[in-house]
Parts: sequence; C-alpha cells; structure tokens
Amino acid sequence: MLLVVQNDPRVPAGRLLSALPTAVVVQAHAGEPLPPLAALRGCVVLGGAMSCMDDGAFPHLKAVRQLLAAGLQQGLPLLGICLGGQLLAQVLGAPVVRQRYGECGLQPLSCRPAAAQDALFSLLPSEFNAFCWHHDSFDLPTGASWLASSATCPVQAFRYGNSWALQFHPEVTPAIVRLWCHQLAADPLAAASLARDFARQSARHGLCFAPLLRGFGQQRVEQAA
Repeated sequence: MLLVVQNDPRVPAGRLLSALPTAVVVQAHAGEPLPPLAALRGCVVLGGAMSCMDDGAFPHLKAVRQLLAAGLQQGLPLLGICLGGQLLAQVLGAPVVRQRYGECGLQPLSCRPAAAQDALFSLLPSEFNAFCWHHDSFDLPTGASWLASSATCPVQAFRYGNSWALQFHPEVTPAIVRLWCHQLAADPLAAASLARDFARQSARHGLCFAPLLRGFGQQRVEQAA
C-alpha cells in the first residue's frame, strides 16, 4: 500500500491522487488509524495549519511521528510535505523553528548541487516556481542532502536515505489554494490576488511537479543501514 497521511481537513492530497492513483488516504486528523508498517511500500505525509510542536491540541501528530521513525528504520520511501517535512526533520533530530522564514504564494526556488544526483530532484529544472504556505521551517538534519533553497527559506528540501522532506507544496490545485486563501489568510485582498496568480500558473506548476510525484511512487523499500 502507498499511504497518504492527511493531517488537516483543509490540506488534502490534491494532485497526488492523479500522480499516485493507487494511493490510500488516511484521515489521521479525524482519528483514523494508521496501517501497520509491514503493509506499506511508501508513505506521504501532508501538511497542515498546525505546528509540528502542537501535539497537545493535535494528538495524532505523535502517531504520525512514530510512523515516520519506524519507516526511516526500515528504509521505507517517505515524502513529507510542509508540516510532513517538519515532522520528518524532527524525527531526524533537526530543529524546527516557529515563525521563521515564512512564505506564502509562488516562490522561485533553486536546486542545490546535490539535486543533480537525486532520484526525485534530478527530474526538476534547476530553477522553478513552487507554491509555499508556511510560517515554521526546518534546518538540515545531520547527514542529509540539501536539495533546494529559496531567497527567503534556505532549506526548502532535503533527502535522508530513502526519505524526502519538502517545505513547499507540489500537490496543490487552484481549488486548494482558494480554500486556504478564504480560510487562513489574514488579508482578503492579498489572498484573492494570490489565488488568481496561482490559478494562472497552475497548469505549469502541475507539469513541473508531476515527474517528482510519480517518481516517488516508483521508489522501493531500501533497508536502512
């Protein structure tokens, strides 16, 4: 089973469902149980409006973190998106800092040198635009490969073994961005402009990241050292 863990009802799988049509979505935020590790061939952990440090208000985060830790030990392919990437960084012992390097909207990103040899980031152009919506940010874990950066947020992506963490959102659609702008943005006028901007570039955004998402689905379990 290729698992997608949803942490927030407002942050669905989006384009992941077309790139990974056999994936099974579990609504962890609603208390749905996570399947046993032995049943999985890969796992994507989605984002959420909460912080990865908000276990008290969102107790399901502990179980997600435990799944990521077990997956790392077994060499399970893991992909953490935004909050999911921050949870993965936590498990790897890297700091996640509140209200640092925040970004909202399409941002120009650059691949780092290590991306050229990476199974997923080698599928991207060296410079690309990615949709971001985050306030917290992770540091690079010890032993991880630094894959991408932006002018605002130095560590946009890393790989550790058979796992990848992204600070940006390759999965979003115009409908998801409109929902976030409506429910989460503090400035309605700026939010409406942001939604229009993404809608104009949505097709290009989807084409850019489809190879990365499909490529993740083709990864195989690699026994961790």
